[in-house]
Amino acid sequence: MPETIRQTLSYVRMFRKDFKLEMLAQDEESRKAELAEKRKALSGAKKWMEVLDRIIQHIYEDNVLGKLSDSRYLRLSRQYEKEQAEIERLAAVLEREIETQAGQVSDVNEFLKLVDKYLDIPELDAAILNELVSRIVVHSPVRENGRKQVRIDLYFTYVGQIHIPLKIGRESLNESEPA
Repeated sequence: MPETIRQTLSYVRMFRKDFKLEMLAQDEESRKAELAEKRKALSGAKKWMEVLDRIIQHIYEDNVLGKLSDSRYLRLSRQYEKEQAEIERLAAVLEREIETQAGQVSDVNEFLKLVDKYLDIPELDAAILNELVSRIVVHSPVRENGRKQVRIDLYFTYVGQIHIPLKIGRESLNESEPA
């Protein structure tokens, strides 16, 4: 992981202008897509809650009219109310995420200041890691070619994930001096 961070910082220093343009475009595009997806999910959840309200009302009316036994009504009512409570929790989470995400903007310039601050990292300590990386996601192991592989995603402060293009190559980042 320390080597990945060094390579990423080297890439950012070498291709500073391209990196900045790419991150701004990527951030705007991904934020819009993610927000649209969350809004669509929230709209679907609200519609489903309305449908559940009508279903609950319908089974209540059937119970009152004697078309549905009391025990069956209670079972169905509990089931639909439980589902409705879960959807309400999901809708609340989605609303908070939409509000939070709508206000967030990737701050590439702040990240570039961090890159400049850590031109050469002799040893990656906890303080530097906490300043450069906002989140580390360790995925479940996957077996490939008889060996366990664990994918680790690094989310850098201010900009999130950074993908180094394959055409540049990680080896050249180890050898090149930053521009």
